[in-house]
Amino acid sequence: MKINKPWGTYEIILSDINYQVKKLVINPAQSISLQSHIHRSEHWIVVSGIANVILGNQSNQMEVQTGEHIFIGKEEIHRMENKSNVKLVVIEIQQGVYLGEDDITRFSDRYCRT
Repeated sequence: MKINKPWGTYEIILSDINYQVKKLVINPAQSISLQSHIHRSEHWIVVSGIANVILGNQSNQMEVQTGEHIFIGKEEIHRMENKSNVKLVVIEIQQGVYLGEDDITRFSDRYCRT
């Protein structure tokens, strides 16, 4: 089942006790919150498009292209942006003792969800 978000959609592909796999589709010129998670790490694999990823402070930015991946540790501040004019598709693998959607601390959010 696809879940609509202000930035695009996600769907859970596979879920178990300590891991979960999601497909994220981030619309052109959109981004997820600048955020962190207490209980889980995330591994992002870009399958289509180019992700602009912020890790830590806003000055630590990198591009992750199709076929590339990046690991985000527990409690690491991060954001993913789609600065292009085509949809960005990412497979997100979450690992941790708790994988609920409420395990999120937002530091900045263009959709006023902080």
